[in-house]
Amino acid sequence: PARAIEVAATICERLRAPLMVRGTPFVLGASVGVAVFPDHGASADELLRNADIAMYESKRLRHGQRTPAPGRTVSQSALPARCGKASA
Repeated sequence: PARAIEVAATICERLRAPLMVRGTPFVLGASVGVAVFPDHGASADELLRNADIAMYESKRLRHGQRTPAPGRTVSQSALPARCGKASA
């Protein structure tokens, strides 16, 4: 999971850089859910489902945090991460 979290952090870092559109800066935001085989699922469907749950939990929390999926500990759970703040 460490490499997946590192990739998610890189995505977040790149999105925090302002994007200039016709002289107006925009800061993008994203929610990332990380699920890694076999810790967070044994099949592609289970991994996608757990990553999706982690992403929506990240959206709900609106900040980076490790949150366990129902019935799991943090170390067993998919990992949500909030990337930056959206603005116009």
